[in-house]
Amino acid sequence: MPSRFAVSALQIAKDSLWLLQNPDMGNGSLLQRHKDWQFAHGWQHKRAPHRGNFNFKGFLEAIRDHYDEEFLRVLCEGKASLLIPETGGWIRQLTMLQNKDRAYPPLQHMLLWQFLGLTVEEFFQDPSKPVISPGLKKSKSQLTLDGPCPNVACEQYDPPIPRILDVPEEARDKRFTISCPVCDFSYTQRPSCDDPRRIRIKQTGNLWDSRLRELLERTPALSLAQLTNEIGFSQATIQKHALRLDLWRSGWKDSVKQAVDSKGKSRRRKKAARHRNRQKWLKLRNEFPGESRSELRKRAPRVGYYLSKHDTDWYNAHSPKKGGKWNRERRKRWDSLDKTTLAVSKKEVAEMMQEDPPVRVTLHGLSDRLGQTSTLQTRLRRKKLPRTAEFIDQVVENKRDYALRRLRNAVDHYAQIKKLPAYRDFTDKASMDYRSYPELASSAYAALTAHIEEQECIPEQWKTSDPEPWRES
Repeated sequence: MPSRFAVSALQIAKDSLWLLQNPDMGNGSLLQRHKDWQFAHGWQHKRAPHRGNFNFKGFLEAIRDHYDEEFLRVLCEGKASLLIPETGGWIRQLTMLQNKDRAYPPLQHMLLWQFLGLTVEEFFQDPSKPVISPGLKKSKSQLTLDGPCPNVACEQYDPPIPRILDVPEEARDKRFTISCPVCDFSYTQRPSCDDPRRIRIKQTGNLWDSRLRELLERTPALSLAQLTNEIGFSQATIQKHALRLDLWRSGWKDSVKQAVDSKGKSRRRKKAARHRNRQKWLKLRNEFPGESRSELRKRAPRVGYYLSKHDTDWYNAHSPKKGGKWNRERRKRWDSLDKTTLAVSKKEVAEMMQEDPPVRVTLHGLSDRLGQTSTLQTRLRRKKLPRTAEFIDQVVENKRDYALRRLRNAVDHYAQIKKLPAYRDFTDKASMDYRSYPELASSAYAALTAHIEEQECIPEQWKTSDPEPWRES
């Protein structure tokens, strides 16, 4: 082993010995532990929209630069099982796609630990928490902070709430989410807000819900004013969450219930939006009765998008039928294009058949040569070019057909020069290896041997066929 690999190899030996001496390392997910250490070492995206997620691309590039390919080959006795492909290979498996029911080679784990600067003993200790700035972005305009808790039942309760926030000047116009790490109560506010009526509750948490339930079920019943003093929120807020917890009191007004029912408000808004967009769409149809649905949607894209996504059945029932403009002239254009594509496809296939070494005829290879890598395949899938499709079905080769053609060419070549080659030379001529259809290669070689040594006729199976059988049609 080259001396420059000695330090890394010695560390792997020490880690292996430690693993053998400490077989019981407790329960836990190796994948989760890998993630914890990667985050602790800063392998996470720093900017939106992926901020906080594992930066696998950067991690993979760094680890590929860290390890010498020769060192990885030495570790696996000259084989390629530890080499790291551009797609990630075993690195991706260990860090992102681990299967809990599968065992992975310990040597791969050790290489990851060593890259992170960890010994195996350090890896199985709890990683230090990653350093994350207090303003972790959740969206372009919203930031999350730990702050004062407005929950009177929480040990972190710390009025007055809200308070003016000390944030950078560029964040003054953003809305912040303030959350309590103990009871999960969270609310949003502007940095300059100090009015309790201006905050928006996002989540109350089990502790606050339990406190409100206890107060609402107390006997004798507390009035709304007393509930407000006890829990520190407005009467509308208390009634709104009482409705959410199915603790609405019969004595409260129905008009108030309708006002604080957020689900009911959402239903009414959706119903109004549906009615409004339907009327706009019907008006468009009356004004432009001869236009297709695509043309109508160009005139009112928002209306068409809303109805097609949120009111699909009504939209389909009250819209022009699809394909209304299909006519004879359009069919003629497709027929002409079919003839042209068929002619150039025959020419390209003929050239592919004559190439040496042989080239397999595939739909992708043909469309690539025609310069229509996706266009041709899309048109065939939509059945726009029936004659071209029929021709391609005749000429495309699967792997076995391709192997047969190469073997026939090899038999024809040695039959013409009247020379019996060694079996290895014969398979090399046919571009076959020992794993590719050995029974076909043996049969073709036996037929060639019988033809040259015993003057027997070559069986029909191994005679070269007409390379362009479609010319007559």
